[in-house]
Amino acid sequence: IIVLLALAVPRWPGNAPLVVAAAVVSAMAAAEALSLSSYPGGRAARAAVMASTAAATLAVSRGLMASLPLAVLPGFVAVAGLVFGGNPSGTLRSAASAGWISSLVSVGLGLLVRIRIEWGGAWFMMIPLLSCWAGDSAAYFTGGLLGRRRMSPAISPAKTWEGFAGGIAGSAAGAVVAGSIGAAQPLWSMVLLGVAAGAAGAMGDLAESSVKRDAGVKDSGSFIPGHGGVLDRIDSIVAAAPVAWLWLRLLGTKLP
Repeated sequence: IIVLLALAVPRWPGNAPLVVAAAVVSAMAAAEALSLSSYPGGRAARAAVMASTAAATLAVSRGLMASLPLAVLPGFVAVAGLVFGGNPSGTLRSAASAGWISSLVSVGLGLLVRIRIEWGGAWFMMIPLLSCWAGDSAAYFTGGLLGRRRMSPAISPAKTWEGFAGGIAGSAAGAVVAGSIGAAQPLWSMVLLGVAAGAAGAMGDLAESSVKRDAGVKDSGSFIPGHGGVLDRIDSIVAAAPVAWLWLRLLGTKLP
């Protein structure tokens, strides 16, 4: 949805549809995080966490000065919902888990939109997206063909170091396609960015796998039939987007 909006309405004032879509997706991801963490708060507390996650995403995507404190707001709201709701202190662990996942999602999606807004081209936003998509595909096929050494058996038994290496190569290729071919950025820069974004994306995927394993579930949700939930689709992207945004910022990247 976010990609289609970025391509279909590039001239919309303030990229409003894209910003709103990111906020909605982040709220949906927060709902899944609450379920994965077995959050014991009531409907009002859950709604507050979802709303604070959407608000943080809006703030980050618009580059507001309040974006940093708002980015950690979901965690405070999740804990406050239990404290004021009279829940036992032992359940604060689930609140912290749901809160930090929601905060990471708001920062990741917000900065993904920021890339689109700051550099004004859909190809720039496609850099972290293609890095993750190409990396996931390359890791899957490389791991299936060559995978021997388990990367993290306790978290994700199917992942191997060979697959990880193939994924990094795929991520670099994806960044080159989007960044060098699409956005006319230096080849060396996009190769390094792809490697960094690919590694971050792999860590994001492992982190979500760890949360799902603790919860005893295969998927974060059932929003996309056959493909799991929202978190399953964006776990690597929300980790790669901040890396891409920071890289482009540090290099003082300009439009071609």
